[in-house]
Amino acid sequence: MISNRVFLRGYCTVINNIGTPNLSNFKVKDNKEIKLEVFQNPKQYHNIRSLIVVKGKQVQHRDLLLEQLRNNIPKCGWNTSKHSDNIILGDFTPSRFKEFIDASYVMNSETQHKNILRYQDNQSQPFSGFSKQVLPNCKHLQSKSHKEWVDEICSQVIQAYMHCKFTKWRLQLMTSIAPILEKRQNRGKIEDDILDRLKVLNRPLQKLYNHATKQNLVIPLEPTETLVQVLFTNFDSGYISVSTPPIREYFSKMISYYPAGQCIDLYDRLRRYLTMMYREDTPLKSIQYIMDKVHNPYLTTDKNEILELIRVSTSNDLVKLFLPSKSFVKLFELELRYPLFAKMKKGESVIDLGSSPGGWTLYALLKECKVVSIDKSPLDINFLDYLDNGDPNLVFHQMDAQEYAVPDSTRFDWLLVDMKVSPMKSLQLLEKWLQNRHCKHFIVNLKLVSGDNTIQMDRYIKSSILPLTRYLNCHCLDSNGEKELTLFGTINKRAHPESPDLMFDNDDNDDY
Repeated sequence: MISNRVFLRGYCTVINNIGTPNLSNFKVKDNKEIKLEVFQNPKQYHNIRSLIVVKGKQVQHRDLLLEQLRNNIPKCGWNTSKHSDNIILGDFTPSRFKEFIDASYVMNSETQHKNILRYQDNQSQPFSGFSKQVLPNCKHLQSKSHKEWVDEICSQVIQAYMHCKFTKWRLQLMTSIAPILEKRQNRGKIEDDILDRLKVLNRPLQKLYNHATKQNLVIPLEPTETLVQVLFTNFDSGYISVSTPPIREYFSKMISYYPAGQCIDLYDRLRRYLTMMYREDTPLKSIQYIMDKVHNPYLTTDKNEILELIRVSTSNDLVKLFLPSKSFVKLFELELRYPLFAKMKKGESVIDLGSSPGGWTLYALLKECKVVSIDKSPLDINFLDYLDNGDPNLVFHQMDAQEYAVPDSTRFDWLLVDMKVSPMKSLQLLEKWLQNRHCKHFIVNLKLVSGDNTIQMDRYIKSSILPLTRYLNCHCLDSNGEKELTLFGTINKRAHPESPDLMFDNDDNDDY
């Protein structure tokens, strides 16, 4: 049986590796001053374009995405692009950005408690689960000239920098189908030409380019970094989007730092994680179990052969051979995509409803959490030692997860729900847990089938779930099924009993 300690050592190694005044006349600006300069210059909002482009996950999600956008970001005239069924166009009023930032900074200056600001921002920031990437402040360009594309991209970045002194910027290139992943010299030609042109036009801006992204490194965006996206819809037309920090702040739940929103390094990271795990001392039984599943008489239990098997296996085989289920990969991907979302910590309590065969339970155990796992079906004994008190951090109840009665005084750090029930049943269960304050953070999978009323689902989330949270987001992960959304967030702080003006408990330890 696979040891949790072995998993943990590999996990921690792989996953976790994802201003003072000067005495002279020159004053080094601190982070607060930089942020004020970046966010509060009113001139930057005058040149923002209203055109907004949203890229969906897949063409079959188009109608679902349109419904979500019209419900969550109304009055934008959302419609399908004539260039691609996977692209949605809208007309977004730029003044919304200024109103959002002004409200945030006014509140931030008037209150000492940042959780009030978090709560208000959470109510205002839109999200749409079936979108993969958002391109606000867009300009449509139709030209076959490479030079014209380079000049126009430079012009848009310079114009944004004139009134918003962001500290760094990066470029992402994509097509309407997938990220541009040509050979290095092809992508480098566009980037290098832009940077060479900026040496002449605006050298300080050229020096602010995030050169690490030129090596195809996937790095989270910094708070004061601008994201420049170029979406080619065909050979001679496309869109140029410049998302300055205020724009990114408003769309922070929808803009991905992954090009085109595709988690391109997901299974490479999973391979590194598994490789690290099997470099440790793994019990022979687990290796033999994997060998039995491979059905290859030439393979032995030698560790080097296991490592080679990890290297050459397809993504489906990695899940089939080394994990109890693909659901493990969903949480793995969620942490990659949203690195600021509160992560499970050692010693935290987790309840997993609908846990069999155990992908999410295993993930939580590898974080050294204490897990209560509930399902009518048993867990996979080859990965999870839940019999005869095998794992002291795991308690398994074989029963219907919907019938589990939570003691009134019990509060879990994490609620995980991945049940084969209608989305509305999962949402009603989540609402009950939030109202009774039985959990702090939650991750809930919503499984849609034909005939589900997605408009009703979206409205229920907005009216019944969102007010109970201080962070709420939703995404159709690459590892999700075709019609599956992952809803995740953090509960709103309890109202202070003695001061109606103080809306939250004093708990500032979370990133959200």
